[in-house]
Amino acid sequence: MSKMFETECDKLEHLVIPSEMMANIEDDIPINIFSKDIQSKLEKAAKLLKNGEVVAIPTETVYGLAGNALDKNVVPKIFKAKNRPSDNPLIVHISSLKMLKQLLPDGRIPEKYIPVIHKYWPGPLTIILPKSSKVPDVVTAGQGTMAVRFPNHPIARALISLCGFPLAAPSANSSGKPSPTLASHVYNDLSGKIPLIIDGGSCNLGVESTVLDGLRTPPAILRPGSVTYEKLKKVKGMETVQVYRRDFVDKKLEQVPTTPGMKYRHYSPDAAVVLIESNIHSTEESYKEKRKFYENALKELEETTTVTEKENNTKTKDNDNNSNIKKALKEKNRLLKEHVLSPEQYKEISKLATVAEKQNKIIEQEMEELRKKEHNQESNKKIGILRSQSIKTWKKNHSIEDENEEETPSSKKLKISNERSESVKSSPSTNLIFINGNQQCIEWEGHIEYFMGDRENPADIARELFKALRFVDKLNVSTIFVEGIEDVDEGLAIMNRIRKASSKIIKY
Repeated sequence: MSKMFETECDKLEHLVIPSEMMANIEDDIPINIFSKDIQSKLEKAAKLLKNGEVVAIPTETVYGLAGNALDKNVVPKIFKAKNRPSDNPLIVHISSLKMLKQLLPDGRIPEKYIPVIHKYWPGPLTIILPKSSKVPDVVTAGQGTMAVRFPNHPIARALISLCGFPLAAPSANSSGKPSPTLASHVYNDLSGKIPLIIDGGSCNLGVESTVLDGLRTPPAILRPGSVTYEKLKKVKGMETVQVYRRDFVDKKLEQVPTTPGMKYRHYSPDAAVVLIESNIHSTEESYKEKRKFYENALKELEETTTVTEKENNTKTKDNDNNSNIKKALKEKNRLLKEHVLSPEQYKEISKLATVAEKQNKIIEQEMEELRKKEHNQESNKKIGILRSQSIKTWKKNHSIEDENEEETPSSKKLKISNERSESVKSSPSTNLIFINGNQQCIEWEGHIEYFMGDRENPADIARELFKALRFVDKLNVSTIFVEGIEDVDEGLAIMNRIRKASSKIIKY
């Protein structure tokens, strides 16, 4: 019979490590720099870990389910709590380079990694390294290499330092579900299965670490994250870095993975996820500048077209002026085609006012079909939408004025399972229902919309993605439509996670 726990949750949000200590990657963090209360909570967690238990801890990416990476009897407890297949490798988390060197066969870090380590450690970057016999095969799924990360979260780093051994720590969720970015997410999935959750507040980044294999030639990003392709290729030795699945494929990597996130479907809520994705992609750093150029040129094009129409309507005799306008139109079309998009892409995207508008039209069509189907099945489920735009932009597009209403007696309460009640406020003039009081998630015309952030700032969307999937999934929805974004910067990681979560992808 499985061991059941009365899962405790210790709040430890405001632990701060001096910047000079965080910048010192050679040595561990001394525990005596913290207050007695913080020391006590860290020692409680460390005692459990030293006694062979597993503990959920916060990191800057997502919450991790941590156990002694050097104890072959502990690692199976991680797999069991998560219901995770044991052929899926775990990431080993360290607190100093001194600790790392003890795990390597010859105690030496491969030279190729030195520049990237000094640039992005501690931080959301995992690297593939040769392992010594100290690291049990159960951690690496029998591989001769290990995945290692040096977290940049004060709680994670302090706890590993206190333990004196590295921690194997996959995301602290039920296997296949969206990764947890709040302690409440961990509690919902693993309550009763683990003894302790350390609540460090919301995770800053929101998606798992980038996994880099620098042992390959050329080096490869096996899992995209917040340390982006654009950043890595600027580092010495990583100029030729490739992205797995985008630039190359390797069936052996999927069959016998060296890192998590490659073999199984992940990140899926209970509701079906439908991704609305553009066929137009760019991997160039100048993408945003090109798109801005395109949008500005298109605006000028429309304005010039309007002038042309007016000239034609008034039957002007100024043929020279008309000729100049036509030349300008032709030149703008040439610039757009040659410098922004291929002719085929230009032909398609020129029909659209904005990406969001096209996505919204597709979602509306899909929702209509879904509603007809569910009506026939007498379903009372709602439909969710994750928007890759700000609610401010959305309101502007719908001609809705911002309102700063005070809480009224007519405000309702929406009970969220396993979480405290969330405030729900209705706006009588717009028929909006604001969920959680912050106007980030609304009920609108019979469906739920969660505004993850503006597609121009993918880091904001990354921070909200898993939180949004979990939040909307609890609101009795059958399907969650997700507006895709471009595969650049953090967008590459975001789209990687959404594609893995999706049961259907609609491309336009």
